[in-house]
Amino acid sequence: MNGYLALVLDEDSKKVLLEKLPPRYKNVYSHHVTVVYEPTEDEYNKYKDLLGKTFDIQVVGYTKDDKCDAAFVRVPISIKNAYPHITLSTNNIDPVYSNELLKKGYREIKDFTISGVLEFLEL
Repeated sequence: MNGYLALVLDEDSKKVLLEKLPPRYKNVYSHHVTVVYEPTEDEYNKYKDLLGKTFDIQVVGYTKDDKCDAAFVRVPISIKNAYPHITLSTNNIDPVYSNELLKKGYREIKDFTISGVLEFLEL
């Protein structure tokens, strides 16, 4: 499927995230946690009944380098990404780079909880 399943932050959650972890770079995202990128029909069907439901997102870590900053998160549903995260901002690089950045590690932070709605976003 040409799109992705994601926990999309509501406006209040985005505001809290940006206050607690201000973005460092000009391209600000702070929008979602990817659940499955370009899901197969079977993968989509696994989540279909959960679409539109709100889930807690526990922000537990933070990482940055000269290209990107990202928040490491925990969510109550299974996701395909090995490093569940929210890309905060980037410096002239695609937000998918957050995955590479998180492979290098992150620092734990005083955790806080925000929320997101499971949606299918078309590419």
